[in-house]
Amino acid sequence: AAFISAFYFGGRVSKNIGTVTELLSKTSELDLRDDSKYRNLAVYKDEIGQMAKELFKMRENLAQMVKSIQGTSREAANISQDLY
Repeated sequence: AAFISAFYFGGRVSKNIGTVTELLSKTSELDLRDDSKYRNLAVYKDEIGQMAKELFKMRENLAQMVKSIQGTSREAANISQDLY
């Protein structure tokens, strides 16, 4: 029984680490699109769940930063157009 339990939980942990790694890879490529496929990771109360929650926060912050940069770029483009 202990072997089956260890096998089950070990497999789950390994799968979840793989999923977090996949999301980290997407983030490193600046692919910040929301994908519900990863949301279930945040429900875990273990370290994987904590890592996933922090990763989601980081992705949200990066997305906000990108939007801010885009807005600033538009403003700069408009100002430069006005100078001509």
